[in-house]
Amino acid sequence: MAKLKGRKKLNKAITELVKPFGISKAKLGTEFAYFFTDEHIEFQMTCGEWTDKVFDEFLLEYFGFVNPYPFVISILHEVGHHMTFDDLADNEINFSYRVKTRIPKKLQKAKDIEDKKEIEFEYFTLPDELAATTWAVDYFTTHREECDKMYKKACKALCKFYKKNGVTE
Repeated sequence: MAKLKGRKKLNKAITELVKPFGISKAKLGTEFAYFFTDEHIEFQMTCGEWTDKVFDEFLLEYFGFVNPYPFVISILHEVGHHMTFDDLADNEINFSYRVKTRIPKKLQKAKDIEDKKEIEFEYFTLPDELAATTWAVDYFTTHREECDKMYKKACKALCKFYKKNGVTE
C-alpha cells in the first residue's frame, strides 16, 4: 500500500481543533478512539455507511439530535471521553470494557439488521460511550458557531489531504 501524503499536516490540523479541550494530539488511524494514557485521539477518514447510519439513528432516538457533521461529532465524541473520564466510577469503566470485549463476537452472530442495531445501541449506551456522546451533543448544541468553524477547518484540511492523495470524489 502506498504511503499517504500530507498525513503530518492533517494530523496537525485536527490536533489544532482538539487542543483547546486538553487533547495532546490527534492522528489519523484506523478508527475513532481516545487513549486516556497519553490523552490523544485517533480519527479515521470515513466510517462505514452502516456505522454512520446507526449512530445517527442513535443520536436522533436518544437525544433528538440530527447530526449535520458526522466527522465533527465523532471528533467531539472522542473529546467527550477525555472530558468525562474522571466523572465515571471504576465499576462503570470496568463494566464498559468487559462488555466491549464481547461486542465484536455478538455482532458476528447477529441474525439480522435489527439484531445488529440492538447490539450497536448496547455499545452506544455503555456508561463511558453514553457519557462521551452526551458531552459531544451538549457541546455541539451549546457551541454551534464554534462547531460550524470546526467543520469548515476540518473540511479544508481533509480536502487538502484528499487532493494530495489523488482522491477526487
